[in-house]
Amino acid sequence: MSDDKDLAEVDGGPADTRSSLFAYLEHGLETSPYEPAAIVMHQPPDHLSEMVKASGPRGCDKPSAEHLTWTYSQLHEAAVNLAAGLLAQKIQPGSTIATFLPNGIEWLLILWAVTLAKLPLASLDYSSLQPDRTVELQALLKTSRPDLIIVPNEEAAQKVKEALLDDRDDCTKFILLESKDLNDPRTLFRIAANSESMTRDAILKNAPNDDPTRTCLILFTSGTSSGRPKGCPRSVASMTHYIATPKWGRYSAKSRFLLQSMNFRIILPTIAFAAWSVGASVVIPGPYFDPSTSLDAMEEYRITHAQFVPATTRMITSETNFAMRKLDSLEVFLICGDIVTRNNLLHAQMAFPTATVMTLYGMTEGGAWLTWPFSDTPVGQIPCIDDISPVGKIAPGARLRIWDHDSGKVAKRGQTGEIHACSAGAIRHYLDGVDEDCFYNDEYGHWFRTGDLGIIDNDGVVYIVSRLKDIVKRAGVPIAPAALENCIDEYTKAQSSVVAMPSPALGQEPFAVLASLNRKSKDQIKQCVLDHFGKDYTLAGLVSLEELGLTNWPLNATGESSRSEESGRKIRLSPAMSKFYLESASQSASSTPAAYPSDNESDDIDTLPYPAELSRTAFLANDFEPSEYLSTLRNRHQTLEDLRSDLRQRSQLVSQELLDLVNGNYEEFLSLGGDLKGGSEKVENVRVRVLGFEREVQGVRKAVVEREEAVTGLLKEKKDVRSQVVIGRALLEVGARIDELEKALGISTKTDDEEDLDSDDEDDDELDQEPATKSPQLKRLQKHSQQYILTTRLIQRIGLSHPFLQAQKPRMDEVRRTLGLDLAATLRQAKREKDADTTLAVVRLYAELGAETEGLNALKSG
Repeated sequence: MSDDKDLAEVDGGPADTRSSLFAYLEHGLETSPYEPAAIVMHQPPDHLSEMVKASGPRGCDKPSAEHLTWTYSQLHEAAVNLAAGLLAQKIQPGSTIATFLPNGIEWLLILWAVTLAKLPLASLDYSSLQPDRTVELQALLKTSRPDLIIVPNEEAAQKVKEALLDDRDDCTKFILLESKDLNDPRTLFRIAANSESMTRDAILKNAPNDDPTRTCLILFTSGTSSGRPKGCPRSVASMTHYIATPKWGRYSAKSRFLLQSMNFRIILPTIAFAAWSVGASVVIPGPYFDPSTSLDAMEEYRITHAQFVPATTRMITSETNFAMRKLDSLEVFLICGDIVTRNNLLHAQMAFPTATVMTLYGMTEGGAWLTWPFSDTPVGQIPCIDDISPVGKIAPGARLRIWDHDSGKVAKRGQTGEIHACSAGAIRHYLDGVDEDCFYNDEYGHWFRTGDLGIIDNDGVVYIVSRLKDIVKRAGVPIAPAALENCIDEYTKAQSSVVAMPSPALGQEPFAVLASLNRKSKDQIKQCVLDHFGKDYTLAGLVSLEELGLTNWPLNATGESSRSEESGRKIRLSPAMSKFYLESASQSASSTPAAYPSDNESDDIDTLPYPAELSRTAFLANDFEPSEYLSTLRNRHQTLEDLRSDLRQRSQLVSQELLDLVNGNYEEFLSLGGDLKGGSEKVENVRVRVLGFEREVQGVRKAVVEREEAVTGLLKEKKDVRSQVVIGRALLEVGARIDELEKALGISTKTDDEEDLDSDDEDDDELDQEPATKSPQLKRLQKHSQQYILTTRLIQRIGLSHPFLQAQKPRMDEVRRTLGLDLAATLRQAKREKDADTTLAVVRLYAELGAETEGLNALKSG
């Protein structure tokens, strides 16, 4: 079937993916171990410092002194500890971990940790904890069925407990980012701190092995299509397909990705994995999207890759100081999340001239089915259909087809139909088995019905023209709202939304809602659409947001515009809808005169645009200014004298209404004078009470100041105690590391006599000792040397003057001496066997230990 070149079905061939998610993380870790993996601008640099150690060889770049910065080594070490701590909570394999968290280092840490521990992560909308979204919260919990839930604090945990619908709250565990109790075992830090070395080793050993069918992420759709969010279980195979498909443009370890989307949307984890797979950095500007902070991040950290939806693109480019920003580092600007038009591409290219502007097609259910073939094509030359941008060509590992519902088979090239996708990058089902008819199987594999209306042209270029539910069928002709919106936007220089309106004769007709008419008449706008598309696309009518009682288009949590749903709902519920619809559908002889006279009526004074009555609400504004109000009437077709007459009539009307108000409340006005008698005594009583209240306030203020001073002292004491606790933990770690080194090197704490008796034997053993193989011995030496270096750095961080560390100095000297003896013995062994690789490796170890001279002497003496 697909071999027919006329059919709208394309196959990208097999994809080259790795077997596990950790394989990509490991590659980034090996590529950039001491480079920033994550930069979080809204969190201080010492945030969660107790979970990470200073890392990096001498001379490496220092982290940002202003914002939280974790290197790959730090993020990986903290994630290993957290993964081991999670498994220590008796979490069974396959148990789901849910998060209700804003963007931050904690969520990135959890993402890396669950990848190591092979636990599904359900990233849920943090704002669903708000009181007015309890029903949505209950639905999310019921569908995802988490076994462990991570929330910011105890208050959030209580809200989740109240929303649990069954007895699962008895067995559901909670982890808190912070707690009032410093020793609370449920905090993220305590969980990580209680990990065991054996568990950590087992996690690292098993991390590269993974099941491609395992669910690794659970995300929910926005619910705009079906009216309810649907749970999407993403498998390991689907995420590795996302990472392997080259859809982000060119990027390397020097790239920096902006993460401004919310973590409960698929775009954030996929960008994070893609960046980490090559050792690049990700930058989070803030806990939520903000145009100003996003621009700050792009400028300060020289962002190379950024992703926005059309609505947020307009928001950042509308910032007052946007033109002054230095954003020339941007290499790739991705636009996604909505139908993208030629104007969107041109607008982005003018705003970011150094970047390659491209579109990205994907959804919560799947994606990475297309690649962008126009990276070297000027934006103005990218082929568009009805000014709608393409989304790319088929990618490896994917197969797409356009399905014609009328004929029940694959459509022809250039024909519009629903996009069906067959790929490892798509989910195989929704949670709880909802909407099973969205999936089917054939000889090519498992298919997903996307619900998007698209076209595949003769060159294999794919276009998304509309959502299937948004399409307008006028007399059987399918009309894509995005095409009409682009035409209207270009003509009026204002945003628009086209929705379907029922029509008894035609079935449906397109109806336009505009942010503003911008001095264009409705007839002019309708004529523009007619000239551009033809009579089959005739607008039934149009209306502005102001007429619908709206001030702006609504946005969902990811910044995607939901204007079509909201404006359509407003139109259906508007009391004036009958007027809008009837006026646009068929102008009657008695309707309001047109804004412009026709040719055969130019001399008829009745066709002039009569001014409407002055709005009463304009005079009721608190900041009403007569001169400013009059300046807004400059386009009003009315003489100055007539305007004065209208204002006089309005003044007389207000005076009459005031008189009627007094007459209607005559008795109340008469009693008002009686109530005012004895007013001076009442005022004096009030003054005395105010003075007494003032004295009470001063007393309270004094108590508050004293309490503030006491609390400040306690906080300082708490800070000092916390500092001592951190030092104490570090000292315990030093002691533990020295114990491990002594045990590994065979250093025993014998008496002096025993040491004298054994010294000769030890010397003989050192000379005669022959390992079974050279490789394990060298690995042990490398491991021991690395542990010694890390312990030395930890001691330096604490300070050599500490009494405990002074007491440990003989032990460290003995470890250093024994390590030197082992290195010398291995070097002599390697020279005897003429093993150049081992010799070079031992010399490197001497250099890392800062003992180059000792190594040179050992090399000469051997």
